[in-house]
Amino acid sequence: MNEKITQIQDNPFKSLILLSIPIILLLFFNETYTILDTYFLSQLGNDVIIAFGYIADMYYFYNRSGKGLGRGVSSMIARLIGAKDYENINNIVLHGILLIIIITIFSQITFALFGGDILKLFIGAKQVPYVYIYLECLCIFTIFIFLSEYSVELLNSEGDTKLSTAIMTLGVVLTIILDYIFIFPCKLGILGASLGTCLAYVITTLIFLYIYLIRKNHIVEFKLSDFKFDTKIIREILVNAIPISLDSLVVTLSGLLIITQLKNFAPEFAIVAFVIIIRIQMFLFTPVQGLSRSCNIVVGHLFGAKRFKDTIKQLHNSILVSLVMNVVISLILILFLNVILSYFTNQANVISEVRSILYIIIIDLFLSSFIYNCNQSLVAVGRSPYSFYSVCVKFITNFIFIVVFCYLLNFGKIGILISFVVADLVQSIFAYSIFRLFISKEIKKDYGSPT
Repeated sequence: MNEKITQIQDNPFKSLILLSIPIILLLFFNETYTILDTYFLSQLGNDVIIAFGYIADMYYFYNRSGKGLGRGVSSMIARLIGAKDYENINNIVLHGILLIIIITIFSQITFALFGGDILKLFIGAKQVPYVYIYLECLCIFTIFIFLSEYSVELLNSEGDTKLSTAIMTLGVVLTIILDYIFIFPCKLGILGASLGTCLAYVITTLIFLYIYLIRKNHIVEFKLSDFKFDTKIIREILVNAIPISLDSLVVTLSGLLIITQLKNFAPEFAIVAFVIIIRIQMFLFTPVQGLSRSCNIVVGHLFGAKRFKDTIKQLHNSILVSLVMNVVISLILILFLNVILSYFTNQANVISEVRSILYIIIIDLFLSSFIYNCNQSLVAVGRSPYSFYSVCVKFITNFIFIVVFCYLLNFGKIGILISFVVADLVQSIFAYSIFRLFISKEIKKDYGSPT
């Protein structure tokens, strides 16, 4: 572990790239699973595809809740490692697991009592049964989903992105196989997609428990003897983790806002087109997501070592590499769009609709590079509330412009898409400005520290 940590300190840009490769591979396999699920479920009709659009947004929140705790704790660990303070790491990790258990119980009770009523508030009547069945299964297996995502972030904080990627890649492969078996041979439909995902998480959780409880060759260990309950640790974890989870909730609400408004101003095939192209976009965007996650690790270590100017430099490096990646992604979308779409639909009106919104999606790609990197850097330096604020800024901007363009100016569908891009622009400016302002203050406070 010391070698990985030393490399981050001595050569941050090289580490930025090397750490990102396993993360990109993991995200690539994750998005492959999402793409294949979209393909599998597209065989079951438009209602199921639209339902899966809702599910994908909700699953993002569900998945990120586990990641939120993991990333909140891992950012604390990265800063402690950067400061060479190893004493309290395991105690912090065990406090995070305690919170996972509490949140699991709370979420299961809440869904059992209010899940159906909540879904009916913003989902079409035809899609509610599909969405409910999928989420009900997820809720039963919550503890496994949260522990797996939590463990990934813990390994990443030590720079061991290769092992976390290997385990979760196995999980994704199992998910794809199990989803296919449950959806088609077993004829379980959308329940099969959820069940396959959950069983794969059970297996990855067991592997992580083996690593931490039996192998014990990492800085982080699940040693119960290290646990000393401390409300201050709980508070600090929640200060880091809650904004990340709320961030994902607002992202989910933003996605639901777009789909809901498209239902008001566009025909059904336009919603299908939007769901398909967003899934394709996220699949191709995985290199940028992976790079931003690597940026989170490197910036956290540099910030812990009080190398403040280097934190800004590595954020800039990550954004620059992300923009280059997006040029390649955009060319793939433009040149191979028809081939890609042929795997998801043969409906001429859906294909035509995707072409009409393609360049808006490409603009969103470039703006997202700033957003992902800046927000991950804010989390890395212990300012995850500002990452949440940036997402709130996007949601509020999106909502305001939808009201203006769609309801006051009658722009209809195009107004929704313009609002989507404008909101991203405002969020990217906000997130970058806040990060620069915070680091500038830290430099002034610690004037004369190594840079």
